[in-house]
Amino acid sequence: MLTTWLVVSVTRIRLNPALRWVDLTGVDFLAGIGFTVSLLIGELSFAAGTPAYDNTKVAILIASIVASLLAATIFVPRNRHYSRIREAAAADTAVVPDMNEDR
Repeated sequence: MLTTWLVVSVTRIRLNPALRWVDLTGVDFLAGIGFTVSLLIGELSFAAGTPAYDNTKVAILIASIVASLLAATIFVPRNRHYSRIREAAAADTAVVPDMNEDR
């Protein structure tokens, strides 16, 4: 997230106007779920059966759950927001007759 913000702030590159920073934040939280590599590194770093080995697995799983909950707290309201936009757009197009439609 910080890298994206820096690139947008320092360069002429701009985000798509349809994309909001809150959506990027949700994706950032969602990326925290990727824990398989962390589990592999934990297995390679600590001997099996040691407290550090067990604590590593528990900490990684808790962090993944927290990341998914944080992402859900952003994505659920944003999904509602985008659904309302889609419904409004569908209502607008339903009112305007299609000029190419056969009568």
